[in-house]
Amino acid sequence: MRLYAAIFLATLSTVVVPIPEEATLLGAGYAARVGSATLPGAMIAGWLAVMIGDTFSYFVGRLLLTRLLRSKLGRRFLPEARRAWAERLVAENGAKAIVVARFLVGLRGFVYFAVGAS
Repeated sequence: MRLYAAIFLATLSTVVVPIPEEATLLGAGYAARVGSATLPGAMIAGWLAVMIGDTFSYFVGRLLLTRLLRSKLGRRFLPEARRAWAERLVAENGAKAIVVARFLVGLRGFVYFAVGAS
């Protein structure tokens, strides 16, 4: 049980720590291979962490990034015209962006923030 919690927490921590979740999932697969964990248990722990982490990133974008981008600092960083363009782009291609982002190791979290903010 501790190993499954470790798999879950290590994978979920990739929301905060810039470590690709693939690294923790490879470790979970190795643990299943050597018999320290069952494959279904490792898969469930990893899948739950990935889904919770991605959903968390989306809602942080939805709740915080939107406010930040509409603030004085946000308008300075991302002018209104660019923000409108980005929101339109996400509105037209949001589902594609989510599917493609799943395979972009370094950019995945940023895409979910952006989709949440649009």
